[in-house]
Amino acid sequence: MQDVTAGQLLCSGLFSNDSLSNWFVAVALAHTLIHNVTQKEQLLRVQLATEPNCPPTSLLTFCASLLQKGGHYQRRISLLMLLSMWLTNSPVAVTNFLSAPTNIPFLTSQVALVEG
Repeated sequence: MQDVTAGQLLCSGLFSNDSLSNWFVAVALAHTLIHNVTQKEQLLRVQLATEPNCPPTSLLTFCASLLQKGGHYQRRISLLMLLSMWLTNSPVAVTNFLSAPTNIPFLTSQVALVEG
């Protein structure tokens, strides 16, 4: 029998198509990051192999791409909560987030939708 780590359980919840699982994982991760800059920076090093024969992607990039894919509002809200907690008071995380070429255009398009 193979032991399953907490990290594997959390990742399986993020990969799930169940929005409630996404919610629980995002909330759990967000709570681990409250006032914990060290953990925020360590979480930046987490790499995920999301598809066979593709290079791994960072957890931050994966979360941002899930947000951009849309889906159920509960998933999007949970990802926004996680990302906002992750980026709060962490210049390194903000720099990583802003370095992805699709994040700023996506966020500005969302602001334009709200203003419209």
